[in-house]
Amino acid sequence: MRRLNGKIKIRRKRSKPFKQRNYSTSNIITTIGIVAMAGFVILAIVLECSDKY
Repeated sequence: MRRLNGKIKIRRKRSKPFKQRNYSTSNIITTIGIVAMAGFVILAIVLECSDKY
């Protein structure tokens, strides 16, 4: 158990800088996802309106 805890601690220390570096990339991915979802909703509304008219 002590060996596993030591490995987990080392992984946590190494993962901290990687998380900070990937924070910007994750924000870009989330923004792209939000924009894609908003665009999909707008397209759905436009298609529904065009079908009604």
